[in-house]
Amino acid sequence: MILSKPDPDRLPWKEYDIDCVVESSGQFRRVNELERHLDAGAR
Repeated sequence: MILSKPDPDRLPWKEYDIDCVVESSGQFRRVNELERHLDAGAR
């Protein structure tokens, strides 16, 4: 599955039970920015 949203908080990771997220845009380089994916439900 490929999803694209400019705001990681709006990605439905919990809904799709996603195990792995690859952040490759280069926009989110700091831990606190990447944690937004975890907050959205990525594991």
